[in-house]
Amino acid sequence: MKELCSLAGMSAEWDAADGESFETVAYAAAEKLDVDLVDGGEYGMVTFEGKVYKLTEQAYMDNYGTNGEIRYYAHAEDKDGNRCRVAWDTTAEHDMACELAILEDREEMRQKYGDELSEADAERLAELREMNLPDPSDESIACDWSKPVEVIPV
Repeated sequence: MKELCSLAGMSAEWDAADGESFETVAYAAAEKLDVDLVDGGEYGMVTFEGKVYKLTEQAYMDNYGTNGEIRYYAHAEDKDGNRCRVAWDTTAEHDMACELAILEDREEMRQKYGDELSEADAERLAELREMNLPDPSDESIACDWSKPVEVIPV
């Protein structure tokens, strides 16, 4: 809501709002931007470069066109019904958690066959284990979902 109010030029009103007035401010900002807060859809809304997009599906992971890097995507619509695809980059923390999972799998396979990790892999594995990283399967922390990196018309 804070970003919505900022886009509507109502940051001061949002900052001054309290538990009883914040809804009034949010709805006024939505009206200025011609956004329907009541119908955020099943998958929510995001803003990118001053425009609000209603997501029309759950975000999914893909690496198409990213040189092997992972991105998350979801189709969306703007207020005029124009269809697009929203993209998010993964966070460094999530990337490291995935790297840890891969190295742990590699270590398990090597041990199963009486082999050891390379010295570089063993050092990296030890380093990652010290970081207290999140579960890589928890996609809620995979990206900063409030900050898409690209919107592509489809």
